[in-house]
Amino acid sequence: MNNTFSENDLLQIARRFDRKAESVEFLRKSHNYTYKVICSNNSFILRISSDEHRTINQVLSEIDFQLYLYENGASVVSPLFTCDDEKSFVVVINKHKYIAAAFSLASGLNWDNRPSDCTPERLINTGKELGKIHRLSMKYNPEHVGKRRLWNESQHLIKAYELFRSYDEKLYSDFVEYMDYMNKLPKDNHSFGLTHGDYLGSNYMIDENNHVTVFDFDECEYSWYVADIAICMHCTLIGPDPTKLESKTELAEVMLYNLAVGYISENKLSKDMIMNLQLLFKMRDFIYFSTILEWENVGEWGKNFISTCLDRILNKKPFLEFDMSQTLNLL
Repeated sequence: MNNTFSENDLLQIARRFDRKAESVEFLRKSHNYTYKVICSNNSFILRISSDEHRTINQVLSEIDFQLYLYENGASVVSPLFTCDDEKSFVVVINKHKYIAAAFSLASGLNWDNRPSDCTPERLINTGKELGKIHRLSMKYNPEHVGKRRLWNESQHLIKAYELFRSYDEKLYSDFVEYMDYMNKLPKDNHSFGLTHGDYLGSNYMIDENNHVTVFDFDECEYSWYVADIAICMHCTLIGPDPTKLESKTELAEVMLYNLAVGYISENKLSKDMIMNLQLLFKMRDFIYFSTILEWENVGEWGKNFISTCLDRILNKKPFLEFDMSQTLNLL
């Protein structure tokens, strides 16, 4: 078990959601600490966030959106209420404040155990669930909670200004130019709204029937809807070896086409959105680059990503040149 919290601390927090919580199993640490809580009747996911990462109001706004999606038929995990009917709460451990939230378990295999996410059926279903989330997002009105951040308020993009300036002056200049351009890009109700913000393979489960269940809305933000498609593709195409990206044009074409087939079964996807895909790939490049520059141990993957990404940005190359015509003909 992760040693940031004692077992007693975790059980006390878990039992505020379910008094029958018996044990807590550590799953992973990223920006948050995530655990599986074992109960006699029904297990669930417990997430604990430092208040330096998210405030209680930001967590409540995330949960409000996710609950809205769940109650309106999206295949997302359900946020859970405490025994006192709270959606989330603050806890102080070792003089540090943390935000606790809980969610139902998603059925299926996680990212590490799935043999492939790139079969046509899985891609179509992944696109379908995303289209449903965006269709519902267009009607979402956060009346009782604060609004989530805008895309340009991402902590990774905000930190990028100073990180890039210190790393490479030309990288910094290109980043500033890019941000100015994106700030002027059209934002209408059909192309821009509250997105998942981190729609990559580790944030949804796929079961034996290829049904997709989405979770982890911690990064949800107001952005272009096509950004979620770009995130989904970017993660898979970069893969375990960033130096192999240029060999994946066929995979990119298959991914985009099948994601679009699923997406348009639930929501409109315009040609303009697809034509802006490279811009959103570039945003993900900047976010990864900024994140890696903060790592204490960059490692081989990080070094390979920085090298190939820097070449793309400084030489104004697309993320990956591939044929989008089959997808555009769908629309």
